[in-house]
Amino acid sequence: MAITEIRSVTCTACGHKQSILDVRQINVQKRPELKQKILQGKLFPMHCHACGVALEKAQNCVYLDPAIPLVIELIAPGEGSRLQEASEGLKKTNAVMRVVRTPQELAEKIRI
Repeated sequence: MAITEIRSVTCTACGHKQSILDVRQINVQKRPELKQKILQGKLFPMHCHACGVALEKAQNCVYLDPAIPLVIELIAPGEGSRLQEASEGLKKTNAVMRVVRTPQELAEKIRI
């Protein structure tokens, strides 16, 4: 399962307006293809369709892998952590919990 929404953004470089997929939570047992997109650098960051500039360096997203169990929160600059709230159901499983600030750090923690 993935918790997503479509939202409108404006490119700060060229002013182009477009809709992007805002991914807030990923459970890789239910959506394994999203794990591969993260590892390939294709899910984050989103890029402008007109000029190719990265629209956002990072967005808040909680990555869940209940099989390990692993919880990683990607936090956008200036945002606070919601890791405690997101991991409530995994506390009794001794889940590994991490907080990262960039999509590259997220991919690195997934690989470990």
